[in-house]
This record gives sequence, C-alpha cells and structure tokens, in this order.
Amino acid sequence: MFSLFGEATDRLCKKLDAAASDGEDVEMESFFSRLTLDIIDKAVFNYDFDSLSVDTGIVEAIYTVLKEVEDRSTSPIPFWEIPKWKDISQKLKKVNAALKLGRAIFASGSPFDPVEVLHGGVSALITKALASMGAHIASGFNRIAGIQLTINHLKSTVLGDFTVAKAMPINVGKSIQVWDVHLSKCDSSNSEIKMLVASSRVTLLCNLPVPETLAWLPRSGSEGRVT
Repeated sequence: MFSLFGEATDRLCKKLDAAASDGEDVEMESFFSRLTLDIIDKAVFNYDFDSLSVDTGIVEAIYTVLKEVEDRSTSPIPFWEIPKWKDISQKLKKVNAALKLGRAIFASGSPFDPVEVLHGGVSALITKALASMGAHIASGFNRIAGIQLTINHLKSTVLGDFTVAKAMPINVGKSIQVWDVHLSKCDSSNSEIKMLVASSRVTLLCNLPVPETLAWLPRSGSEGRVT
C-alpha cells in the first residue's frame, strides 16, 4: 500500500515539477482529483487509470455528473425530460457527453474481474456512493456517514451490458437515514425493460458535527459557514 501511494504521488510531483519549470499554471483541484482516482482504482480494482499521465477527462466527467445529480434531486420540475430543452441545452449536452465517456470506460472492462463479470465490490461501491449522495442532499447538505451496508448479488452483469442504478429513500430521519439501491441491467432492445442485478440497503448517520478544521465548509441554514 505504501508503494501504491508513493508511485502515484511521485507521478504527481513530476507533473508539478514540469509545470513549475515551464512556468505553467495548473489546476490543483484537478490534479489531486486525478491522484485520488488513480489510488482508489489501483487499490480497489487493481486497474491503473494513470489519469495523472493521460488526461482522459474522466475526473471532469465525474464531477459534471455528480453536479447534475444534485441539480435534478432539488429541481421542482424534471427539466431534463423536456424534449426541446434536451436539444438546445448546452448543460445537458455536456452531461450526456460525460455519461458517454463513463460508459465507454465501463465498456472497456476496467470494473470487471478476469472472467468479464462485474465485480461485486464495484456494485457495493456504487450503492454506497448513491445512498451517500442522496442522504447528503436530503439532510440539507450536512455531514453524513455510512454505518451499515448489505448487498445481495442476484444476477451477473457481463462486459457490454447496459447497467443502471437507482437509489430510493426508505427512512429520512433527523439522525438516521435508510436507503435502498437497486442495480439493474437493461434489455438491449428496450431500455425500459430491466432485470434486477443487485439489491442493497444502506444505513447512514446524518447531521453529524463538522470538525473545526472543516468549519469553512458551507452548511444548510448557516449563511455559508458552520457555526
């Protein structure tokens, strides 16, 4: 594990040294996001994204999709389903391009085990991520933390399958939230026909206190600061 962190950090330092030598401005958030992606992908999935050396655009795509999830969850109307708006909105075009990139990487086989079946750990990671995002938004963007995750793998997903995930709140309390997440693969001829692949339940603590070191983070009802 130490060597993994060391190799990824060494790549980052070389990129920053080269930029400094050339007098080039760098986007530090993007570099550290790529570093995080490289470490997680190698540690969890044994796949070397090497996004520090090769900018595939996946980091920016991830942030684009996450922001869209946040916008849709708080929107009073489903603007993304308006036919005319789909064709003219530059924002939706950017989101669709990000989704297309993600699907291309997914289809490349990186999240799959050696027999080209979706790894169960990836399914668990997806369910935890979706439940956490939902709980974070439902709690007014306050701090949350997962305390339990159970998942049942019902059917396999093979390389090339179009797989979708849906998170649904079961209980949204002041201190505890419970979310169900379903992973399903769509019929190749009709995306409306879905077959359940995995079923998960995630329990999370919410409205947790924020450490003093993160007091600058915005929080619901605090005028941009944690008090």
